[in-house]
Amino acid sequence: MPGYVRRTQFVAGALLLLAGTMALQGCSRQAETEQAAATEQPATTESTAVGTTAKYDWYMQGTTPAGHSTITMTGDGRITNESFVHWNNREYSLDSQVQLDSNGMVISQRMTGISAFKSPIDESFEYKDGVATWSTVGDSGSAETDEPAFYIDNEWGSFETVPALVRAAKSSIDGVVPLLPGGSARVEHVQD
Repeated sequence: MPGYVRRTQFVAGALLLLAGTMALQGCSRQAETEQAAATEQPATTESTAVGTTAKYDWYMQGTTPAGHSTITMTGDGRITNESFVHWNNREYSLDSQVQLDSNGMVISQRMTGISAFKSPIDESFEYKDGVATWSTVGDSGSAETDEPAFYIDNEWGSFETVPALVRAAKSSIDGVVPLLPGGSARVEHVQD
């Protein structure tokens, strides 16, 4: 039953985000490439990686400001997302940090905020030494696995999580990537 509830929440979260995006009917994006300042470090430490920051301004019906999102991706697999969106007397705020490994799998994630229905968002995930652990406001668990799997967050909040999932699945031989807490995702090329 927990897997069913989790999938239902994932679908509900995805639909809520899609509905919110459709209701906003407008977004402007300012992408900036930021060169992180490299400082002199001891020979054993690498310099800071180059990253990108994308800033989105959300609008209702294309004209009324409705919020913003700032997504920063560093060259070391770290993705941060800070978002605030309000529409139809609803407000959604999220701070998310995701760390991907060299294969594009989530090895840690932390999300905090308030959902559109005023529920607290407090979720964490970590994959270390073959053990995956996760915790949300209403659920927690762990799994032992030899191979890392892609963690699907309960809030579906980090806007770059889905593209990262697609990239991870695309890089596998058969387009399939295992998911945590369970299941798998498959990506296939449909048309050019």
